[in-house]
Parts: sequence; C-alpha cells; structure tokens
Amino acid sequence: MRRAYGSTGPQRTVIHHQDCWVERGPAELTTEQAVEALRRPGAEPCGECGATRLRA
Repeated sequence: MRRAYGSTGPQRTVIHHQDCWVERGPAELTTEQAVEALRRPGAEPCGECGATRLRA
C-alpha cells in the first residue's frame, strides 16, 4: 500500500518478527499484542520475515 508524501489519510501498521531485517519503528510488542494489532484496520504483517504466520 502506498501513500503520497504528506498524506493525511490513515497510516498503515506493519508488524515484523523481532529478527526482521526490514527497517521498522521502535515499538516492541508481545506476540499477543502483535496478533491484536493485526486485527486493526490498516494493519498488515511483513511479508519478508514470516510475520504472516501471526494471522492464523
């Protein structure tokens, strides 16, 4: 999902595994918190690190 620079629309949330090589934000979540975060609109798992397994 791409957003224009300066977009005022909803921001996306990407959930990563703790060992993911993709740059990510400073927030650290427990597994339960990550699963809950993926239930929110605009959230998605990182396709590079295997976080897609959390969406079971």
